[in-house]
Amino acid sequence: YKLNDKALLESVDVLLKSTTNESEQLRELTKIHNALTRREPRNVKRWIAFINHQDNFLARSKKRSERERIKEKTIAICERALEWNPNDARLHACLLKCSQECESKDQTKERWVLTLRKLPTSVVLWYDYVEFVKHATSFAEFYALSNGINGFSKFVSCMVVILFVLQLGNAINRVL
Repeated sequence: YKLNDKALLESVDVLLKSTTNESEQLRELTKIHNALTRREPRNVKRWIAFINHQDNFLARSKKRSERERIKEKTIAICERALEWNPNDARLHACLLKCSQECESKDQTKERWVLTLRKLPTSVVLWYDYVEFVKHATSFAEFYALSNGINGFSKFVSCMVVILFVLQLGNAINRVL
């Protein structure tokens, strides 16, 4: 698909009206998502729409192996999106959610560690991490995860420093 936005929207509209075969519609929409993300690889909203589009395939799949293959493809899409947008917390959250659903606990933990090292000030990611740890481990293991707790402690310290700097900046601006 090498279309401008208007032609693309028209082709989507025609596709949805002309085809009753849901599988064919999903495949065509996938081609469109591929074209859009290739044309604008730094457009995070398009990547997220593409990632969410994979849920349509999941909803139709019955076999576990098929569902795992779709999740692996979704992970690949997330990773490709992160190549273009490495500091976007929303894309990291999509990747981590998908990882939790289809990869081993160890693989997911490793992804979490790498992500939190890369984006240590993301409140949303830290919140999601705490939720992941609560659900992925037993009560005793939760408190034994000193790395996670130390990391969260560093995050809180960093946020305190940032807040102090912002307040100091505001005070200086008022004086000037």
